[in-house]
Order: sequence, then structure tokens, then C-alpha cells
Amino acid sequence: MASYFDLHVHAAMKAFMGGKDDDDRKDCWGRDKKNDGGGRTMFGIQSNLTQLSKGNVEIAVATFYAIEKAFLKPNGLKFISEKIDGWVKFFDPEMMDHAEKYGYLKTTLGEIRHVILSQNLGPNKNFNLMGDISEVDPTRLNIILSIEGSHGLQEKDSDDKPEKIVENFKLLKDGGTELWKRKYPDFEVGKLRFLYLTLTHMVPMGIASHANSLKGKAALGDLTQYYPEGIGLSKYGIEIVDDAYDKKLGGYRMFIDIKHMSLTARKDFYQ
Repeated sequence: MASYFDLHVHAAMKAFMGGKDDDDRKDCWGRDKKNDGGGRTMFGIQSNLTQLSKGNVEIAVATFYAIEKAFLKPNGLKFISEKIDGWVKFFDPEMMDHAEKYGYLKTTLGEIRHVILSQNLGPNKNFNLMGDISEVDPTRLNIILSIEGSHGLQEKDSDDKPEKIVENFKLLKDGGTELWKRKYPDFEVGKLRFLYLTLTHMVPMGIASHANSLKGKAALGDLTQYYPEGIGLSKYGIEIVDDAYDKKLGGYRMFIDIKHMSLTARKDFYQ
């Protein structure tokens, strides 16, 4: 039987955002039938670890994404979703304010923590968390970590301070120990490796100009908050790229995912 590789899957987002604390959240293996809505909406069919395992996926890159503040504003994608997809119903109301309440970094680490807590829950609920191809276990699902959007490394109180993102990226690539101590001091986890960082996403963060992905009608809300700012890679973006490919930092090289980057930013990256 053929086995598969999934390069980008949100295996934990709906489970993590669906509850305000551990007791209120489902693990990353289950499907929320109550909120499935027939299973045809964007968030209704978000993948989970059971689907990956039953689908004979041997290696999956689990990506972790802190939804940007602009999306959660009354005139942001929260407004759009109520008109189109209705994804807000899958999230706990308190978690809709996560960016303001916790900051992006704690949200990103919280989602990573949630998938790790789902690692060994039983004979049919276990996966291998790998940091190197030599660690593949052919008998079960293998998970590699990645992060979508460098904004996910921003502190709550560091808006418009991309140098803090650079600082936290260095700590993350070096194993992340200091970040875990800062945000989840009671959570014990070894040094983690990440396959890639998606450098930018859908709102400006001072790292790299992003592709304008939300051009639309006024009926969809205020889209100006998603418009790109700057041109190409900033000095902070260049520093992150250099650190990602520096094997001395953390003992490995991390890929930079150029998805969402503008044409000029991509050209800067290749140069």
C-alpha cells in the first residue's frame, strides 16, 4: 500500500482554538461532530491526526499558525466568515481574543504544546515526533513541526517591533527552551526542531512584504488592514533568513517557506 507525505497540515488548530483551557479542549485525534456542519466548510474539514493516520500518511508537517489580530476584528475576516464560511463557530469565544489576551507567541507555543500532549494517548492515538529523517518510524504516523508566519513569534507587548521576532526566532531555532520557560514554565519538553518557517502571512509585520491576497469588495469589510507594507525583505527578514540557514544556530538548517511573500521579497530572498 502506498504511503503519503503531507507538507502542510493544520492538525491542531481547531482542537486548540476550540477550548479556553486543557480541560475544555479535544485532543488532536478527534473530530468535532457537533460542529461539523456536514463537514464541507473550510474549518469543518480541518484535518486531524486520525485522518492522517487512516489516510496512510507516513510523514506529515504539522504547521502552527496564530490567527492575526486583523482577522478577528469585527470588520476583519471574522465578519467575512459570518457571511461565507462560518468558521468562527468552531472556536471558543475567549480564544477569539487570543492575540490581545496572550500575544501571538504564547498562542503559537500553546498550539505546539497541544499537539505534543496528544502524542501518546493510546494504541491508536500515538505518533512519532521527529526532528531528522533518520528518526522516521515506518510503523506509525511521523510528525515534523513548522510555523506559518513569523508574526507567530511576536510578543504581546511588542507590536511593530520586528526585532523581537528576530530575537525569538533565534531562541526557537536554538531549541526553544527559553521560550517555553517564559510562556509555559510547567510544560517539560526537549529541544524541538522545525522544518520550515513561513516568513510572512497576510498582514504586514515588518519582516517582508507579503503578496496582497485579499483584494475584494467593500461588502467583505475593511481590507486595507491586509494591504502590504514595505518593499521586499527588511533588514529583520534578512537576519531571520541568515539565521535559518546557519547550521551553527541550533545545529541544523531550517527552510524558509516563501509562500505569501511578494514578488520583490522573493527576489530579495533568492539573491
